[in-house]
Amino acid sequence: MNTKPIAIPADLALRAVQAEAAAADVELLLPGRPEREAILLGMAAYHAISGNGWDLAHAREHVSVTLPGAGPALDLLAMVPVVGPILAALSHGFRRTTVMLSPSAMRDGVVLMGTWRHEAGHVGRIAQGGLVWCAAYGVVPEVRAGAEAPCYGSDLAHQVLLAGSDVDKVEAAALDNLSRYGLDEPALRLARGIVRSNAEALRRGVDPGGVVADSIAALRALGWPG
Repeated sequence: MNTKPIAIPADLALRAVQAEAAAADVELLLPGRPEREAILLGMAAYHAISGNGWDLAHAREHVSVTLPGAGPALDLLAMVPVVGPILAALSHGFRRTTVMLSPSAMRDGVVLMGTWRHEAGHVGRIAQGGLVWCAAYGVVPEVRAGAEAPCYGSDLAHQVLLAGSDVDKVEAAALDNLSRYGLDEPALRLARGIVRSNAEALRRGVDPGGVVADSIAALRALGWPG
């Protein structure tokens, strides 16, 4: 399924994201901040040790990150094998849940809205699941798959319904990204099933979870006529 692309000004999308982040009490860090570079270096170290994830060059350009704020959640984050202590140490200065956006997310309004919906999904899970969820995300592959796959579904929906991208291509990209989260085969099956369910909904013209409708509402609240 292809739709006619809808142009969303990047500056308007950023205003919408900033408004939603403020309403959710989320710290929003734009590209270029040293905190994000430090986190990416930690992730690159994990990639070098485990072979999972992205190399530093790709992460610097494309990977946005959400981490819990300072407090007991960081103690549980530190329990995650290999990368947990690194991320916990680097995140200690965050006083509230923090979303760090990638440079690639900032260059296009549709991509920015999709990226924000992806990261907002993690924000919601942190708020609802608290400490137990933060720990389970790191140590239980099925929990990680169940958290990441719907968030990639948000990216999928924005790319198809707003950017007019081909479902098959963006579905394949999402599945490739999910293969980099250190998931075992049962967790990968779960993640693939969620992404494919989202893709099938998009082929029928359905907005999975209403995520695109939420983005459109946020933009219209700022005067966007689309």
